[in-house]
Amino acid sequence: MQSLYVTVVAIVLWLVLCAVTWRIHRSRQSVEVKLNATVLIAYGSQTGNAQTIAKNCAQALHLPEKCVIALNNLTFEHLQQVEKALFVVSTYGDGEAPDNASLFIKHMQDKCLPYAKQKVRSLEQYALEHLEYSIIALGDSSYPDFCAFGFELNQVVAKTGAQLLGGVITVDNYEPHTTQLADITPT
Repeated sequence: MQSLYVTVVAIVLWLVLCAVTWRIHRSRQSVEVKLNATVLIAYGSQTGNAQTIAKNCAQALHLPEKCVIALNNLTFEHLQQVEKALFVVSTYGDGEAPDNASLFIKHMQDKCLPYAKQKVRSLEQYALEHLEYSIIALGDSSYPDFCAFGFELNQVVAKTGAQLLGGVITVDNYEPHTTQLADITPT
C-alpha cells in the first residue's frame, strides 16, 4: 500500500513539473502585440534555414529582433499593425508546414477568414486590405509538393484582402553556402 502512495505522489510531482515547464516555455514564446514597426518578418522553419534567412533579411533592413517572429507566434493583431510582411517558410515532409508554423494557417482559417469574407461594417477589423506581403518558399523540387506550404500560406493570406507583391518566390534545395540570388525563382 505504501508503494502505491509513493507512486501516486511521484506521478503528481511529475505532472506538476511538466505543467510548470510548459508554462515557462509558452511565456518565452509569447510576442508583444505592440511592434512599433511597419515591417514584419515571419518564418516557418523545420531545420533553421528559413529562420536564418528571416533574421538576415531583418538585419539587412535594419529591423529590430522583435520584428522577426515564428509563424505560430504571429497573430492577426500583429498583421493589423504593420504595412508590409515578409513570410519565409519551408515545406516539410509531404507538403506540410514546419512545426513552428502549423498553427498559423489553422488560426487564420478558424478565426479570421470567416469574418474577412463578410462585408459587415463592424467586422472590417478582420480584413487586412492595407497589408502588402511577400513569400519566400523553400523546398525541394524532387518532392511532388514542391513549396506547397508557401503556396497554401499565400492562398490563406490573400483571402484576408492582403496584396501579394509579385509572386511567391520559390527556392529549390536551399544551401546556405551555395545558393545564389539567381537560383531563386518567382512563380
